[in-house]
Order: sequence, then structure tokens, then C-alpha cells
Amino acid sequence: MWRRPERGDREPPSSPSEPVVRGVTITTRELITLRRYASGIAFAGRSRTASPLAGGHASPFRGRGIDFEEVRAYQPGDDIRSMDWRVTARTGKPHTKLYREERERPALFLVDLPTSMAFGTRRVFKSVQAATITALMAWNVVGHGDRVGGLVSGINGHSEHRPQGGKRGILQLLKAVTEAVPTPDSTAQSDTTPPLSESLARLRRVARPGSLVCLVSDFQNVDATARRHLISLARHTDMAVMPIFDPLEAEPPPPGAWRFSNGLTSTLFDGHDSARRRAWQQRFQNRIDALNRLCQQHRILFLPVSTADDPVRVLRDGLIPQSRHGHNTLQEIHG
Repeated sequence: MWRRPERGDREPPSSPSEPVVRGVTITTRELITLRRYASGIAFAGRSRTASPLAGGHASPFRGRGIDFEEVRAYQPGDDIRSMDWRVTARTGKPHTKLYREERERPALFLVDLPTSMAFGTRRVFKSVQAATITALMAWNVVGHGDRVGGLVSGINGHSEHRPQGGKRGILQLLKAVTEAVPTPDSTAQSDTTPPLSESLARLRRVARPGSLVCLVSDFQNVDATARRHLISLARHTDMAVMPIFDPLEAEPPPPGAWRFSNGLTSTLFDGHDSARRRAWQQRFQNRIDALNRLCQQHRILFLPVSTADDPVRVLRDGLIPQSRHGHNTLQEIHG
């Protein structure tokens, strides 16, 4: 159960010594415990600014706005960086500018969980990694006093959650995510998850200008309509795109005869065939590269996450302040 920290509680570590989550399923309770690791992530922190109201750490996004409010006579303790030198020169007395920070802004998550996410050959399934990444960033948002909400898409359809502050908003989101995580046996069923393009269309209708928007999916079905919605969202929001993948998707298994099955059909892969091995790698790389190019063109933060990754470390190291033209690549993060 969620509770406020009490006096005497030990300060939680910023990064776990052991993986925070393992396995093929996850519970809401496990996602709640991730709150202790969210403080070291620069997702919802304010961007670097010369304003004395800037926070203690920076974010790769623009952050909340700082609005000019008034000029008043200088008082002891005022930051000299806020001096209004024009008014000071005109009046002969020191004056300083006052600023008002904008109210909290919403953070919206689109968590896309088709049955293809019920897969993993390392520490966790892709679906579990997606849920973990979402929870860590959502707790970071709440910790900065912002509202959290979003859309969750799975085999049971969409669920939409209007941004709310405090524990109510995040607990609703986390509960929806755990309920949508596909189970291992769901791969033996026909995938009824709504297409990504439909989820993005819904997100466009609820995302206010200036919102933080984070997309978590394996992005295996990014069609022309989905790309159009992505571009439109990027025009008026701060966006992060986080493709979740498994190392086996990027690199074929060792040479040998391998049979793969999704519970409905199976196929035999000849790992000795060098041409097929190259084609395996190329298919994955082409998909990732196309998504990365789209993000570069529209100033979207691109951060791939593997099922073998420590999610706390990936977010801590990947969500670093950078220019709006700088973008992470798969090679930079995992190479």
C-alpha cells in the first residue's frame, strides 16, 4: 500500500544493486515499490535555465515555463542574476525581476502492450520491462509535483486515464498497466490489441500543448498513419519514444537449427545460413533506424531499452540534458 515516508525511514538507494524486477509477469505492488528508485531520473525535472527558480537537476525536456511577473526594489538575499539593470540605471536604485513558475504540467504515457510484448530471453519479458520503465518515469513525474495520466493499450482494448496529481493518478495508471500486460499464454491467441495508430490518434485528442508525452512500445507496427500522428504530437509536446526490444530480436541465436513458436504457428530457423542471419539482423536494424530517423527529424527523444538492461540505469544515463537536436541511438546506449 502506498504511504508517505515517515521519520526514521531509511533513504532508499538511487539505483538497486540487484535487478528491480524479474520474470514474465508483474504486479501493481511491484510497480509501487519502484517509487524509491525514481528520484535519480531526470525525466520530469526542469530544464537548464538561467532563472534562479531552476531546480536541482536538469531534464532533456523544456520543463515548466518561467513567466516574468514584476520588477521591485532589490532586497537583501535577492539573486544578483535577476537584477533589472535598465530600471536600476534609470532610477538610480537597485531593482530585481520577479518570476512566477507555471503551474504543474501533465505527463501522458502511451503504453502499448500487444502480444508481441509477451516475449523475452533475458531478465524479463518486453511487457514487464515496459511496465517497469513506465512506473519509474511516472513516479518521477509525481515526485516533481506534476500530474500523470495516459492511455494503456492491450488485448482488452484501450483504457484512458486523465492526468491527476498525487497517488490517485499514478495508482490508476499502474493498475491499468498491470492488467494489460499480456500473459505468456496470450501469445497462443489472436492479438486483439488496437493498432498503434489508433492509440496515437486517441492520445492526440487529450495531449495539451506543452505536455510531457512518453511512448512505450516495441513499435513493430508503425505505419504511415502512426507516423503522421507522431509528427503531429511532436509539434506541440515534449516527447520521448522508448522502443522495448529483446537481444534475440537484434541478433540471431548461435549457429544451429532453431524452432520458434508463438503458440499458434512455428517456424524453423537455420542458424548456419549466413544470409538468413544477416537478414535477421537487418530487419531489426531497419525498423530501429527508421524510428530513430523520424525522432531526429522532429526533435523527439529516442531511447531504446533492452530486456537485458537495468531500467534504472538506462533511464538515469539516457535521460540526460542534451540539445534539442541531440538524440540517443541504439549503438550509443547499448554498444
